[in-house]
Amino acid sequence: MPQSLVLTHQQEPRNAWHYYRMSRFFADASGKESDFPAYVFIEPTYYRTDQNDDHPPHSTVRAQSLIASVYNALRANEALWNSTLLVVVYDEHGGFYDHVSPPGAVPPDDFREEYTFDRLGLRVPAILVSPWVDQGVETKVFDHTSILKYLIDKWNLDGLTARVAAATSIGAALRAPRTPREDTPTSIEVPSVSLTRMAKSLEEITPDVRLNENQKALIAFSHFLESQLPAPAKPSMMMAAAPGPFGEDLLVEERVERFIEQQRVVAAVRGAAEATAAAL
Repeated sequence: MPQSLVLTHQQEPRNAWHYYRMSRFFADASGKESDFPAYVFIEPTYYRTDQNDDHPPHSTVRAQSLIASVYNALRANEALWNSTLLVVVYDEHGGFYDHVSPPGAVPPDDFREEYTFDRLGLRVPAILVSPWVDQGVETKVFDHTSILKYLIDKWNLDGLTARVAAATSIGAALRAPRTPREDTPTSIEVPSVSLTRMAKSLEEITPDVRLNENQKALIAFSHFLESQLPAPAKPSMMMAAAPGPFGEDLLVEERVERFIEQQRVVAAVRGAAEATAAAL
């Protein structure tokens, strides 16, 4: 269940059809560098039994395994590795204490109905991984919009908010165009989660505690996505499995899959219609 689908424009066919499972990323990463997408956004899994989103109380081992597997896929393809910047970011601080007081910030716009939006929050980790990044800690002040600033500068895109315009681009951490580093690890050991531990955790799951508020909200959103689709011709095997302890999770997967597939079809039809109109 990708959370980025809650952004309205991401539900449009021209954007929704670009969503794929992680298997597509690994397939693309093993192919030609020239065929790899210019920009890839990876979302973790938020549901049991394979949550890898690093949110407590989920296993941090799975989250770090996800990062390691992405690194290994990029690093194994030398041409792709030498043209790639992997950005690992967290959206929140997790409730941990920060001794540095959040600094002031440029408000995104003039909207001030409830808040002034003129201060940043607590610090969160951000890691840049690339042969074009030197080893070390960058002390400049960045914020979440620093990535947007970099993308806008890189591809000469239209500007967004005043905060983005004032942000320090993460490009400040990239080394000058010379030669890529050659001292980066060829691979990272991917930690594994004990099957015995996993089985025990599954046994401890009960219906009243099995979902946190975020998961419940995403399930509700999957109902919304389903409401945008024509009714299926017949109940699926996943629907038949719904009463089980993980049935709702299976339904969420199916709703998202159906929604994206439908948008993929719509995008193809629109593309064909536009091509026909252009040819006439």
